[in-house]
Amino acid sequence: MYKHSSTWFILIELFLCAFSFGQGNYYPRYDFPGFTGFYDVNDSNSVNIVDRYQSYYLMRDILKLQHQIEDQADNRIHFEFHIGAGATYDVDIDTILPTAFISFKFNLFNPKRPNSREVINNINELRNLTSITGFELPDESVMKIDAIYDDYNRYNRQFWWKRVSIGFSSPMLSNPYDYPFFDFEKSHVCLFYDFGDVLTLQGGMNFDENLIIGLSVDLSTPLFSLAEDFKGMVTRLFRLPGRNSDYYWY
Repeated sequence: MYKHSSTWFILIELFLCAFSFGQGNYYPRYDFPGFTGFYDVNDSNSVNIVDRYQSYYLMRDILKLQHQIEDQADNRIHFEFHIGAGATYDVDIDTILPTAFISFKFNLFNPKRPNSREVINNINELRNLTSITGFELPDESVMKIDAIYDDYNRYNRQFWWKRVSIGFSSPMLSNPYDYPFFDFEKSHVCLFYDFGDVLTLQGGMNFDENLIIGLSVDLSTPLFSLAEDFKGMVTRLFRLPGRNSDYYWY
């Protein structure tokens, strides 16, 4: 009889422990100095410390995202480097020839804002985090984020003529006695039309009245993003001041 009672007692204890975990009466383990195992919610000191840690890291992540948005919103690209392929029309021999080319593009009407979709997605993520957690940003920061969001939406919906820019393209020539090379003396003055942040349609003419048309891929935007990520990594690693560094307190 005693043996059966002890068995039932153990089973009841296991059930109560499982129910306690399911009801959230214990916090899972955190790797904080001086704490191991699980924390009982009845111990107010342990709960307060864990909550403070969670609140701190949550606030830090939200502020990091805010500062990342502000840094990205300051980025502008006025000069771009492209590589592409298309066709040239040689008027002397009345022939259309396939060609590859490199291009240098100047954003006259509106400088490119790299990673515009990423900025909008980050703003939506920031708004969702503040809404779910109840963390309130200062009114000045909220107004600044809203202004950035509206500005980027206008940028993505800009008129077609703001996507037009000018530059020049140098076709690649092949020589049976030498390596292929880009002939800058036969460069074409071109008009460029952007499709998004990377793909560009272009067409132009050189002084010999030869025509060129093709599609090119912007290399400067991804390289710019890599350079910004590297600069941010070095800034954080060596605690160097950067843009909007007066906002950073952690």
